Amino acid sequence: MNNHPDGLDKWIAELRITNAPVPRSGLKVALDYFHFQMPSLPRNLRLAFLKAMDLSKPVRTYTLLPPLELAAFRKCNEDPFKLFYTKIGTGMQHVGLNPENRSFLRYTLTSAVPVLESRCAPALDKWTNDRSYFLGAGGAIQYIIPESFRCLELAA
Repeated sequence: MNNHPDGLDKWIAELRITNAPVPRSGLKVALDYFHFQMPSLPRNLRLAFLKAMDLSKPVRTYTLLPPLELAAFRKCNEDPFKLFYTKIGTGMQHVGLNPENRSFLRYTLTSAVPVLESRCAPALDKWTNDRSYFLGAGGAIQYIIPESFRCLELAA
């Protein structure tokens, strides 16, 4: 765990975010979640996930309870049970994704699950199509749910 003040300061410097109470608190919450819920997540992925969060907005962990419905946007060749989800009704552009070749998927939560909730940062999507970048607005709520296949059921 990297909660020592010097450790947080290093993350803040690397992320180039303001060392103000809200970003610092959100960073600590996210790092704690990664430590306890995703301990094998490599540092470079932790950094990428943190860059996808708008740390100027509150970040929190809590438990989602069934029978909540969630949404995700996946490419046709992707595993439908990945890490990132959002609320039903959220536009793809607000989760920083290029809509090209992506489909809306609806899920039902089947068991309680601890999540990391944050607001999505604006993002230049370079991963959907490496020849056509897309600037996503961000702003939507996003949930990180490790091993989501254990608690989510894909709706028909």
